[in-house]
Amino acid sequence: MYIVSIVGAHKTGKTTYCQMLIQRAKSDGFIVSAIKSSSESLDLQTTDTKRLMNAGAEQVVFTSPKDTAIFLRHEAAPEKLFERFHLYPDLLLIEGYKSMNCPKFLIAKEESDLHIDVTAETIIAVVCPKALHQSAHVQYPHAQLFEREDIPGLYKKLRGMYIEYYAASLPEKDCRKCGFDTCKDYAKALMENRAELGRCSRTEKNVRVSVDSEELSLSTYPRAVLSAVIRSLVETLSGVPVGYKRIDVLIEDSAK
Repeated sequence: MYIVSIVGAHKTGKTTYCQMLIQRAKSDGFIVSAIKSSSESLDLQTTDTKRLMNAGAEQVVFTSPKDTAIFLRHEAAPEKLFERFHLYPDLLLIEGYKSMNCPKFLIAKEESDLHIDVTAETIIAVVCPKALHQSAHVQYPHAQLFEREDIPGLYKKLRGMYIEYYAASLPEKDCRKCGFDTCKDYAKALMENRAELGRCSRTEKNVRVSVDSEELSLSTYPRAVLSAVIRSLVETLSGVPVGYKRIDVLIEDSAK
């Protein structure tokens, strides 16, 4: 999961840019998730959902034929929430979280919008009117500058950042299953837009283990072993459908 935060002052268009980037990434084949950060609590004062929360429930699930929402009493880091519910998108776009240590796109309309409480080094791109580019360069010298209407350019930047991230995770086993002689050749082809993402069969990226909501860092061999052992055991059980797509295993220590 690659995380990018869209930050900016109030009413600079952050949600609009998140929406347009999500649409482009989705049409490009990415699995995309989003988080909306706010300093205010969700306004549920007059709803039955809020009444259940006020009664003391630790979690409340709201469901309807169109959507489902889960309300939790405690705050959690965005990436930990996704691990907790076993959700692993390719891209996670966050509107807000200025203090989070992740790459950020800053959206600005006016000069004052450039001066926000954020670590300058985390700003990878600044989207603002051309008249503000000089000021933006002084404030964020390492950021790439985009005009506000340049959505294609901003998405190209986002896609390139993800490809760099994906290429850096290749195992360098040179198995040639991706169609290239070496992992470095595949990475280069990705960067030059000559190859498709997801062709590496050695990363075992879909095998994950979390203990108390903390995901463990696993190398290729333990991922492969876990996958083989769990699949072999589960497939001996009755009721397992042919062609299943996912296995979730939860083990809780009842003594604690």
